[in-house]
Amino acid sequence: MRFDLRAWCALLRAPGVGSKTYHTLLEAFGSPEAFFHAP
Repeated sequence: MRFDLRAWCALLRAPGVGSKTYHTLLEAFGSPEAFFHAP
């Protein structure tokens, strides 16, 4: 599986995103890339 490390780091460093929110977003979108490409 290929992934963009920049997307992972950006999501981890986003204001207001802690570990619980991070995991919730990953469950909902599947990957940070999918989160950033969502409408």
